[in-house]
Amino acid sequence: METVTGAGQPAITPITMAMICHAVNRAYAGAFGDTSLVSWEESPDQHKQSVMDGVLLYLNVPTAGAHDAHARWIERKLEEGWQRGNVLDRARKLHPCLVPWVDLPPEQQAKGIIFREIVLQLMPFMMPVGIDPSTELPAVEAVAGHGEQDH
Repeated sequence: METVTGAGQPAITPITMAMICHAVNRAYAGAFGDTSLVSWEESPDQHKQSVMDGVLLYLNVPTAGAHDAHARWIERKLEEGWQRGNVLDRARKLHPCLVPWVDLPPEQQAKGIIFREIVLQLMPFMMPVGIDPSTELPAVEAVAGHGEQDH
């Protein structure tokens, strides 16, 4: 495993961040009885892509808020043909979180805030190995097989 020079700490990659964010979101959702998220390895590429979108947003724009990521997530879902539904139904592309940030239940807002904080807290562990969040990172499509943030 690559280490940060002199610190002996593992170097974190955007994909690793996405996997951590997914695992925390899955555990958090599970605490509220939502067992719809499967492990990273079992997740469809579309879900991994969504998680990577969120990670790359915060790496490129650390000042972005969870509400900004949610707005981008809504845009992507609508482009993919999703609609708001009372319950999550992936087959019919219905999602209850396709609402403005202010209308999300507090536990859904918390998921977004926690996701952002994870990325921001891990950023210092990747900068010493040459990833500068002030420069544009590779397009999300370049890591499509590795990364999605689905509520």
